[in-house]
Amino acid sequence: MALTAGTSGIGAEIATPLSDHFNLRARGGYFSYYLDFTTSGYNVTGRVLARTVNTSLDYFPFHNGFRVSPGVTLDNGNAVHGNIVVPAGQSFDLGDGTYTSAAGDPVNGAVSLSLGRKVAPSLTVGWGNLIQRQRNRFTFPVEIGVEYIGAPLVNFNLQGSVCDQNGCYKIDTDPATLANVQAQKTKINNDIYPLRFFPIVSVGFGWSF
Repeated sequence: MALTAGTSGIGAEIATPLSDHFNLRARGGYFSYYLDFTTSGYNVTGRVLARTVNTSLDYFPFHNGFRVSPGVTLDNGNAVHGNIVVPAGQSFDLGDGTYTSAAGDPVNGAVSLSLGRKVAPSLTVGWGNLIQRQRNRFTFPVEIGVEYIGAPLVNFNLQGSVCDQNGCYKIDTDPATLANVQAQKTKINNDIYPLRFFPIVSVGFGWSF
């Protein structure tokens, strides 16, 4: 058994031997924290959730702690949910346009980030065997790799009113502004597309019974 911390959260993992070269290992992690920051005129608050359950086949080719571990994530629950507010009078960019949040009806909305599919293949390499075949009962496992989660997706819905050189109007009814909302979503999703290969980094402390 091991206690671990990494990109999959804080959690634990267990393993059982299959042969001299193979273990079957399962791990789960969870972590949650809150965001509060300002970027490009937007005030963003929200919650980041890291939650995963994974199982791996550990292959030890050299009779030491080095391992190669193909696996599958059975529950990818990594996500972000939050809210956006643009203070009244604040200028901000949206797609190809620059707007000012209206004084009497400032821009606000909800935002979410889903990090790919619930089930995803993974491949890692690492050091440390939870099944100690020597006298030392303790190990310090280290693991790095990736899981292919598919394309992440940011979605947000904005409401309120914006002003530009042509006047003020509702952000969710003006066709040109709605087109810029969609353009902004497309830009963000293009920027985060590389995260379809989500990094796995983990360190821990393990012991065998």
